[in-house]
Amino acid sequence: MPQSLRTPSSSNLVRDLNLASPFSQAPVDILFTIFLAYIEELKGSPPLICEKHPTISISQVCRQWRDLSLGMATLWSVVDIDIPPNPTRSTISALEKMIDAFIFRSGECPLTIRVRAYADDGLGASPAALELYALVEPTAKLLLAHCHRWKELEVTSASLWLGPDSPLHSICTLKPDRVPNLRGVMLNFYEEPETDNYTAPCILQCPTLRRLELKGYSSDFYTKMVDCKSLTELIIGDPTEIPDPFVVWFHGLKFIEMALVVNVLRQCPNLVHCSLTLTSEDSTPENDDPIRIEGPISLPRLQSLALYGQWIPPGIASSFDLPQLTDLSMLPQTSTFSEENVIVEWVRKVGSQLTDFTFDYAAFPRAGLPLLLPYLPNVARLRVIRYEHERLVDDPPTDAPRASFDQAIWDGLTPRLGGVNEPDDGGVSEGGCWCPHLQVLHCVVSGTGRFREKRKFKAALAAFIVARRTGTRGLARLQEIKLEFEGAFTSISTHELVHTLAEAGVGWKAFTLVTSFLNEQ
Repeated sequence: MPQSLRTPSSSNLVRDLNLASPFSQAPVDILFTIFLAYIEELKGSPPLICEKHPTISISQVCRQWRDLSLGMATLWSVVDIDIPPNPTRSTISALEKMIDAFIFRSGECPLTIRVRAYADDGLGASPAALELYALVEPTAKLLLAHCHRWKELEVTSASLWLGPDSPLHSICTLKPDRVPNLRGVMLNFYEEPETDNYTAPCILQCPTLRRLELKGYSSDFYTKMVDCKSLTELIIGDPTEIPDPFVVWFHGLKFIEMALVVNVLRQCPNLVHCSLTLTSEDSTPENDDPIRIEGPISLPRLQSLALYGQWIPPGIASSFDLPQLTDLSMLPQTSTFSEENVIVEWVRKVGSQLTDFTFDYAAFPRAGLPLLLPYLPNVARLRVIRYEHERLVDDPPTDAPRASFDQAIWDGLTPRLGGVNEPDDGGVSEGGCWCPHLQVLHCVVSGTGRFREKRKFKAALAAFIVARRTGTRGLARLQEIKLEFEGAFTSISTHELVHTLAEAGVGWKAFTLVTSFLNEQ
């Protein structure tokens, strides 16, 4: 059709067809890979009965995609269910039809069941609650009929759904022999149960369970029901929802303190990955007395450990035996600024074996960096970041500089002859610099913004990158650097850095430079 005769609608159709044509010519196996990658983003997606649900939207793009998606059983193996606070019978009926369709089209594939059930406060055991239970019960029975295919189960709900009369209660209290293929469970009960007859989830005793995620703040209760010996991945708490200590106490929730964590970890000898979000009665404890731990805690297979929370207590790193740990993240909301800083404690314990290390620059003093970095001789990815989660406790005093990178740090990281920044134990870094195997660096940079200071920073950065990119013997080649500017240094532009590095002869092939800017709170 000539351009002059096209209407706006026909022009849009031609544009859409041109955009879709490469996909229609793509091999089927590539389309399958794209579909599966899309489904990986399913968490937080619209409800199952919504047309914008990823699986449904894929099947409605065109006839080819519909035929492919309907014949791809794996695409329908994630059953994502949202039960609104006041569902109508028509809503539940539509939901049941969609669940039935997903289960049918998934064939014999293992199923991932995700249930989010919300309810109005104050329903309790009222007639309205019982009516709601009766409305949802057929949905629960539909899921239970295929429990032998469950691979993962995720349940997020309020206390209304925890009582013995609730349909979700029957899901969580399934006997282990009814879920022989279950590998992962996530429970997020964000309110305490209001009934004394509440029974702990028997499903946690399943011997095939490998991944357990407990986000509710009554996690200490559930840990007593777990067959911990089978676990390879354990997540306790939610780092995105750390309540104020007063809020925790006022609502009667349970604190997730290190004593509880220690008791659980003792029973998990096969853990490979672990993430802990700690809450405490005191958000800024004045007396950081070490916790007394009887005997060592051996986790011979643990490879990654993430510690979040209001604060991480000192004095426990020495009690852990972690021979395989290579990835450590420490993102407390507050920390001591003394020589006994808990981050230093952990790095002195396991720093020599780490290849990945992440910590919050706001919970560590700048003066401590020269004491910390020499203990990371094998680290390949170092991330000194500003943790994005809103800080619920007071930030460190303004007269205590945070761990942003200054001239001395860049000098210590820049390879040179005759190392002068060695650890206290006398170890000498290759190339005479800290972190000789560094390939990826994320850090925060701050300054007054004076012209001379900015010029020195750019020169130091260029010297660091040039030295790390020239392939000096014994050093890894730097692949990526991400700089987050704060304070007056936000006036530095990416163009300035690119120009400075180009003058220094830095090649951009297979190298990434990312800059961003932080606003002071």
